[in-house]
Amino acid sequence: ALRRRPELLVVKKEVEMQEKRIRIRFAEHLPNISIKAQAQGVTGDNSKLFAQQFAGIFFSVPLFAGGTINAKVSQERLRFTKLQHTLTQLTLSVRQEVQAAYLNILEAQQRIVAAQAAMDEGKEVLRIEALKVREGKSIIENLLDAQTAQLQADQNYSAAVADYQVQLMALKKAIGQIEV
Repeated sequence: ALRRRPELLVVKKEVEMQEKRIRIRFAEHLPNISIKAQAQGVTGDNSKLFAQQFAGIFFSVPLFAGGTINAKVSQERLRFTKLQHTLTQLTLSVRQEVQAAYLNILEAQQRIVAAQAAMDEGKEVLRIEALKVREGKSIIENLLDAQTAQLQADQNYSAAVADYQVQLMALKKAIGQIEV
């Protein structure tokens, strides 16, 4: 999930970009060096071909901009800290979402097992009540109650299976296999 979730990937990229911004701001402390060269001449006469020549190295040091540069670096570091905090919160949120989805799947599986047991019990009760009615030892009302209980158990089982499928999709979404 930590490698697949798009919102996490976006914030991680923002953190990387902010680290680069800090380095760029800090690099403003460094001197600027530039090299320039120029040659001009008159065409036709080889002795005057390079009548004017110029080459130079320019070196500039930001002596009086140190406070401004430090303030910009501090602002970028503050943004970096905020992004790291956002990344941490988002990571914890994703982990919690994945854990909750996993626990919900386990709970849904347990409900399926319980519903299956209730369905099996309902079938047995219905079979016994049908035998009692045939033998004349029970009334039809008990058979109808057993059928109602059997139908309710079937319905509960179907609902548990459907809930399991929903929870499975929620887990796939939480780990980033499904994007919304």
